[in-house]
Parts: sequence; C-alpha cells; structure tokens
Amino acid sequence: MFGRYIKKLVDGEFSLAKTFWVFWVLPSLFLNCMLTIKDYTNLLSIDIILLLGGFYQMMMLCALWNSATNSKSKFWKTIVKSIVVFNVILLLTYSQ
Repeated sequence: MFGRYIKKLVDGEFSLAKTFWVFWVLPSLFLNCMLTIKDYTNLLSIDIILLLGGFYQMMMLCALWNSATNSKSKFWKTIVKSIVVFNVILLLTYSQ
C-alpha cells in the first residue's frame, strides 16, 4: 500500500502543485526547522537526519521532475525543472 503511494509520487502521478508544495516544500521546511532547533551535542542523530533528509530530497527531485514532465503548463514545467537542476547542482557541490 505505502510502496504504491511512493511509486505514484516518484512517477509524477500527483499534480505538480501538490508534489511541489505538499511533498517537497513543507517537509523541507520541517527538516530545516528540526536541524535548526536540534541540540548539537548528539551528532549521531544529526547525521541520521541529514542522511534521511538527503535521501528524501533526491527522491523528491525525481518526483518533481516527473510531475513537471506530466504537467500541461509549459511555464511551470520549465520553472520546476530549472529548480530541480539547480538543486541537483547544489547537492553535487555540497557533497564534495
């Protein structure tokens, strides 16, 4: 059940607006807030949050790309794909 839901998300079967705002922006804000208010004495939990957050971000970039591909709006398709490319570049440069 849950696996099919994730597959639909990554395959871009949800609307572009829902994928962008509900599945990418809101969880990203939540993750950033968790990292901001987290007590930095426990570095292992920070590493786990960053690892899971990084995995989620990569999954969502694929979902955003696919959802944009399925979108009828050429304008939003271009904007979101540009955001995805920019974020991939950030992820690649941050990891080095």
